[in-house]
Amino acid sequence: MENRLSGTLLEGRGLYTNDDKPVIMVIANNFQLKKIEKIAFGIDPDTIYIVGNTFNVIGNPIAPRKEY
Repeated sequence: MENRLSGTLLEGRGLYTNDDKPVIMVIANNFQLKKIEKIAFGIDPDTIYIVGNTFNVIGNPIAPRKEY
């Protein structure tokens, strides 16, 4: 099984340093989390890696919205 990921790249700015920071938002399952962590810290050892649970994801291409 191929492990493809997609995400959204946001522009952010550090509140303390005022430095521009890329912010990447990815929706992933539990099996993908370690792979993403390894990639992120491999690119930037000072990465801040946040994992949060979500109840529902709606929108293309993950789960098209159903209209009733």
